[in-house]
Amino acid sequence: MFLINRFSRLFPAFWVSVTLTYITVNLFGPENRAVDFTTYIINLSMVHEFIGVAHIDGVYWSLSIELIFYFWMATLLLSNNLNKILKILIALHILCFLALSPTFPKILSQLLILKYLPFFSLGICIYQISLGKKTILLTLLVMSSIAYTLLAYNILHSTILIVAILYFLLRTKYNFRANKILLFLGSISYPLYLIHQNIGYSLLINSYKNGFPPLIAILAALLISIGLATIIHTYIEKPFGKKMKTTLKNAAWKSHHLKP
Repeated sequence: MFLINRFSRLFPAFWVSVTLTYITVNLFGPENRAVDFTTYIINLSMVHEFIGVAHIDGVYWSLSIELIFYFWMATLLLSNNLNKILKILIALHILCFLALSPTFPKILSQLLILKYLPFFSLGICIYQISLGKKTILLTLLVMSSIAYTLLAYNILHSTILIVAILYFLLRTKYNFRANKILLFLGSISYPLYLIHQNIGYSLLINSYKNGFPPLIAILAALLISIGLATIIHTYIEKPFGKKMKTTLKNAAWKSHHLKP
């Protein structure tokens, strides 16, 4: 069910965004970001990077990382080891620091997504803390993630991360009132992420060609991107994701119960 939930959550908005990006860029540019039809079709699988096929949009690189993370979470779930996740993360954090060495096996680092694992760890820790859990392991993981970021990334990334951690930790303690604008942006964040780059470039380039001032062009690209993301979230991501989840779960249930 975990895989069904993730598949239903990710793919409907992704398929529409990939298609919209492919059509927009091929019709309106920029030409250096256009791809052929075969690349478009393979991108729909979301595993294109694993087989050496270019991204339709550069921001899709992170989806490969996300798929690997979900694979390992599914593995822990199916092996009944999800309850040991914090202990496993502690062991993996040791590998994260070892992976900073140029002699560390690159394939192992990629397979275990060690470069990004501390960020996933923080998400897990903050969720656990929000539930009222406070353990030494949680504290160690938060501290280790911050230390790794300071070593592996520049000061800007580290500062943003620390500010984000402090915000979420304070929110779990003081229960800040939810901001409606932030809640709205959060709800459309996935489709907005999927469409903002190449479609945004296309909007900017064509705006400049038609004589729009840079500030107006940027504002228009931003508003159109938010509008498109809202439409995808409202009419594709939510209804089709829910329908797909129900259909796949029913199919899985029937398959299980029809077995001899």
